[in-house]
Amino acid sequence: MPNSAMSRREQILQTLAHMLETKPGNRITTAALASQVGVSEAALYRHFPSKAKMFDALIEFVEESIFSRTKLIQQQNLSAAQQCQQILFLLLTFVERNPGISRLLTSEALVGEHARLRNRINQFLNDWKHISSKFCDKQKSRKASAPQQHRQQLPT
Repeated sequence: MPNSAMSRREQILQTLAHMLETKPGNRITTAALASQVGVSEAALYRHFPSKAKMFDALIEFVEESIFSRTKLIQQQNLSAAQQCQQILFLLLTFVERNPGISRLLTSEALVGEHARLRNRINQFLNDWKHISSKFCDKQKSRKASAPQQHRQQLPT
């Protein structure tokens, strides 16, 4: 039973993400979501206590996906420039592969929803900005110190 509950839960989230992608500008109702999933609204609420919790689960998916991959990039033996490039490419690729998620990350899909959800997105974006800045600032500092190293090597 837990496996079928998990797969239904995933189906609900995938359908929600798909609706975010295919119905830009439209607010997604639980009735429309239930219809797309092929279940009753009551069935949705067996898996999620509220629509806000459905959005929370999508945000959690984004956080886990981005931050776990960021850690992998950090653990690789790459130059600062390569790490900076990969972390920026990561977010762009993620949004490209999950187009509905971009509506979530811009909070456009959360208009009329709980302010807590927009705050959570803002926190994710701040965390990502902090992490990506750390990678890219490391690259900037290496570039800034490079000319000084060349100057020191020139004969006087």
